[in-house]
Amino acid sequence: NGAGAGAGGGADGAGDGRDGWLDLAMLFFFQQFRKSYVGDAVTSKSSEVYRVLSERLGLQDQAALLSVYVNTIASNLRRSSALHGHVALVEQSLQLLSDLTLGYSMTRMLVKLEAMLFVLSHHSAEHFAFLDNPVHTRQRTLFYTCLGRLLLISAGGDALEE
Repeated sequence: NGAGAGAGGGADGAGDGRDGWLDLAMLFFFQQFRKSYVGDAVTSKSSEVYRVLSERLGLQDQAALLSVYVNTIASNLRRSSALHGHVALVEQSLQLLSDLTLGYSMTRMLVKLEAMLFVLSHHSAEHFAFLDNPVHTRQRTLFYTCLGRLLLISAGGDALEE
């Protein structure tokens, strides 16, 4: 019935039975959750959410949650060629990364994560095939913009404030 076809031209996943649509749904959830519970303005309502996340998923704090976010983003970007260049998946993954790198304190947390350090040190098309796909020119620019923000913070962005 063509249900698998769409923005990415359909996909069979990376051989693991998943397709880009499930990943897009996860990214949508992550974005909505981020708007309410992740960032500089963590409220008492947020602390209750983090208590439940700790009990049920073992995510102790924002850094643990951010690690899940970054692992998901990196996985989506690495698998993009297996998903036939699923444009929406790459766009939404990078939009989430971009939103996460806009805040100073959030960027400081991100740059300390093992998954983010991997992305920063392996930022080539060898690891992220979407970078070689001409369809993803805008996404490539956004990817390197995000990495630039992270590098600025990790290289001592505090010096710019003086």
